[in-house]
Amino acid sequence: MHTSVVQSLFSITLPADTNYYRTLFITDEKADDAFAIHDVFKVDPSATQDSTCFLRLVNSSAGSGALTMTFGNTTVSSSIPFKGYSDFNLVNLYKDASQTGLTALKVFSTGSSTALYTDSVALNPGVNYTVYTLGIPGATGFTIGFKPN
Repeated sequence: MHTSVVQSLFSITLPADTNYYRTLFITDEKADDAFAIHDVFKVDPSATQDSTCFLRLVNSSAGSGALTMTFGNTTVSSSIPFKGYSDFNLVNLYKDASQTGLTALKVFSTGSSTALYTDSVALNPGVNYTVYTLGIPGATGFTIGFKPN
């Protein structure tokens, strides 16, 4: 008879509270680099809700230093340290969009004018998006992930 044992990578303790919306980030094999964040979603009650959405940045790249994110010409999140995150910030989907409806999303090392990551994205109105970093800036494979909430 063959049995196998599942070995845990690490264990962490998370708060037990009434906030049911959390996101857990496991960034590497070290427990000290794993973290959970509160998810406080927003709604745009204005008449422009068909042309807006919410964006936030989560810096889940160990050793990255502080990061800043722009959407078009709008700074959405500034100086977000590793394991840090911004609030969801309201952005206009069409203000800086191209004729095809795409808007530049960029991530910078705070204080730099050279983007670490650039993409052209089309987002949906009324949605809260979490943008999170993957990998180490300047290294092969640094990218971002999108999570619509």
